[in-house]
Amino acid sequence: MLKKIGLVVLILEVVVSGCFAMGESRRGGAGRGGNGHNKMLEQMGRKLGLSKQQMKTAKAIEAKQQAAGEVNRQKVDRLMEDIKKEMAKDQPDRNKIHDTIKAIGELRTNAQIMRMDTLLDFKKGLTPQQQAKLKQIMGKDRSKIERK
Repeated sequence: MLKKIGLVVLILEVVVSGCFAMGESRRGGAGRGGNGHNKMLEQMGRKLGLSKQQMKTAKAIEAKQQAAGEVNRQKVDRLMEDIKKEMAKDQPDRNKIHDTIKAIGELRTNAQIMRMDTLLDFKKGLTPQQQAKLKQIMGKDRSKIERK
């Protein structure tokens, strides 16, 4: 019986983690601790020719988003644990699981909104020439992704 429960929890963890994966930052990649984001931001700053003040503003915007994102990730992690605990029960409450999944979805939606707000705030501080350059850079990056 315990082996069955353990197997069910393991399968659930794999399926749910796959469904709700948040990308590199969730797995301890570039986003954890902000190091990768700082490097990307500095590289983008060089490509766009940002002034020191623009870089300072961009870093502040990014730091604010990173802090909010970490709080969001912690909430998602706690909710995922709640699902695992519920699924480990002999009689899991289907409605509770559904409600928890919906709450996770809402947090993920809010995370996407925060990311877009960060980009919009960043773009607002650019000159028209820098905005044109950003479009060009983003267009190249998108075409690389589409070719893969």
